[in-house]
Amino acid sequence: MNKAVIIIAALLVALCVFTACTKAEKKSGGSDGENSNVTAYRYDNPKQCDYINIKKAEYSDKKLKLYISFDGDTEIDYVECFDEDLGRMDEGSFTYKNGVLTIRHPKAESISGLIINTKDDMRYALRYLNSEQFSGLYYIFAYDIGFIECGDKEAYYTEEEMQAFADETAATERRSREAFKMLEGHWLCEDGRSYLDFYEVPEYRCFAMLSRLYSEDSEEPDSYETYIEDFTYDFSESDAVYHISGSTGNMTVPVFIELFGEGSRLTIEWSDFEFIKE
Repeated sequence: MNKAVIIIAALLVALCVFTACTKAEKKSGGSDGENSNVTAYRYDNPKQCDYINIKKAEYSDKKLKLYISFDGDTEIDYVECFDEDLGRMDEGSFTYKNGVLTIRHPKAESISGLIINTKDDMRYALRYLNSEQFSGLYYIFAYDIGFIECGDKEAYYTEEEMQAFADETAATERRSREAFKMLEGHWLCEDGRSYLDFYEVPEYRCFAMLSRLYSEDSEEPDSYETYIEDFTYDFSESDAVYHISGSTGNMTVPVFIELFGEGSRLTIEWSDFEFIKE
């Protein structure tokens, strides 16, 4: 056999070995010495999600070991498990020690995704753990609006899911604008002094309600400008009333409005007065 044939054969063998190593590894006996079959997935990009590093996942009987480290000193609060369709699974137990998150679950081999909540108000959503490359999003908590989703959403969500989100967002925006059109403008209170104004705030891509409400003994009104992210509403045919709710953020109280008759009178929950559309 000439040297050229030997070299080509050697290269083919090396390529096969390399390819096998990039796929799921199957071995007997876990890394902790337990006598069980282990399927391991090593990830090409351990830093796919900001603030965490995931080297690999090991699946064995009723157990998943995720080799994960966090930027900074992080303590895990609780973990939620999901299957490949993002269906929530029954809770299991977990421990986190020396960079290894160990999850014990009766159906550990079916775990494809995790949500990891930490005690420093961070949340990590992981998906495709049982594949050659996981994908993750991280969520930063803000007290005025709740969790903010960050990361590579196109890598995390499927095309169908992205389209569904886009359709849902469009429907929500359309219905929100329908409610705003019923409210837009100046509303004078029956006391002759208090009033409400509803208008858009283009720079913040939201709506706003300005309320100037007088009490009986006060010469100065209580004035509030409330930013409203979106509106939802339903119509009660029996009462001919629109029940409108304005979302002001996850951590604040929504604005509740009742619009009567032909849309010419309304009330808000914190006032006993009616307001007339001008």
